[in-house]
Amino acid sequence: MKKNYMNYSVWHLINDPDPTRGGAQRILDLLNRNSVQIFSKLSSGGVFTKFLPKKIRWALHLSLRTLAKPPQVVYIHSRCFLPFVYLFNILNVRTVFYGHAHYRTGNWMFRVFKCREYIAVSKSVRDYFVELGIPASKIEVIYNPYMGGDYIQPPPPATSPLRVGSIGGLHTWKGFDKAIKLLERFARNNELPLQYKIIGRGPELDNLSRQASVLPPEINVAFLGYKQAPYSCLIDTPIIIIPSLEEGFGLIAIEAIYQGKILLFSDIPALREICSNDPISFAFNVHAPESFSLALKSAVTSLPKIQNIELIENRKAYILEKFGMERFLNSHQLFLERQLQTSST
Repeated sequence: MKKNYMNYSVWHLINDPDPTRGGAQRILDLLNRNSVQIFSKLSSGGVFTKFLPKKIRWALHLSLRTLAKPPQVVYIHSRCFLPFVYLFNILNVRTVFYGHAHYRTGNWMFRVFKCREYIAVSKSVRDYFVELGIPASKIEVIYNPYMGGDYIQPPPPATSPLRVGSIGGLHTWKGFDKAIKLLERFARNNELPLQYKIIGRGPELDNLSRQASVLPPEINVAFLGYKQAPYSCLIDTPIIIIPSLEEGFGLIAIEAIYQGKILLFSDIPALREICSNDPISFAFNVHAPESFSLALKSAVTSLPKIQNIELIENRKAYILEKFGMERFLNSHQLFLERQLQTSST
């Protein structure tokens, strides 16, 4: 029998909980349906801290709440909260760092601020933690689940204009600026009209819009903003590009595979782990135009395959078997129960 999370004091700490920002926020939004307590750098400290600078306010607020009534278990999703590990340890709080990414900077923090346990969203993130000196016995891999909705049957693909798309928060590490440059080069070299739809919002929108505004007219880049159901806007777009510089898992990858899309993915460990055995997913190096050109040519020649019913069903079955929602929730439940049992002994 599943236990009620509300019987326990479980906190989740994250820089910004807005689920439109990316995969970590979407996962936390899913877990929040079990009534966990979320603290972020946006959390208000009330009358006692509202006159302080924002950079101090959230830290003081969290410290006071912890001292007043410490939780039993705290999940840390953002590295800015790692210095609080010392306070949590003094108060005998079980600390869990939830690794959502391969972090390109600040690795020293994991060596200085050590949690009791770790969750990795992929084997590649687990390996990353091990390389930092964290014992493998303290790391549990819990894959993110498929949350992309029902399969949408696409029309037969068209090749002119070539329609490609991307989904994700508009941040520098998502690599959309590089994707635009690579697509421009490909379209020029192959004299091919091209339409690129980008679904998502974020701080890079203005920079990306300026970059797209100087493209030749045969290359159209459309920014569609955040969409709750992005694939309903990509029905006629058979190719999805993930140009990320870093990913811990790749929710967009599993959603694209389930939705029957051909996938071009940046050749980084987390995406390689998901996509390398998929017959119509192709890796490329975001810093190598020829690599991207070869991958996109392979995608174009594979367009007829997205109408293959057997292939469609096999890809869907793979996603649901490995990244099913029930498996995800059960893994989290068992992990939390172990933490609570340990904290009570």
